[in-house]
Amino acid sequence: MEPGRCFVYIIELDDEILYVGHTTDISKRLSEYRDQKASSTAGRKPKLQYLETAATQKAAELREDELKRLVHSNPDQIRLMITKFHEHMREVGLV
Repeated sequence: MEPGRCFVYIIELDDEILYVGHTTDISKRLSEYRDQKASSTAGRKPKLQYLETAATQKAAELREDELKRLVHSNPDQIRLMITKFHEHMREVGLV
């Protein structure tokens, strides 16, 4: 992993709520969700729906804030982003 690189992600919970976050270690963070170590999502079957990289922690924080606003102001745009992300994942054989 490159120094300073962060990940911005969207997970969907079993009640169709979208949760936006950022981390420097995506594998560890997804394990925490899977192992129910994150109280905000415990017992809610979180599933990764979207992922992008950011060059710095500050850029990741800004993008996270932007996506959180978009979840509320334009959920159709978020769903389109998720759909395109899944299409790209299929194209490269990761889904």
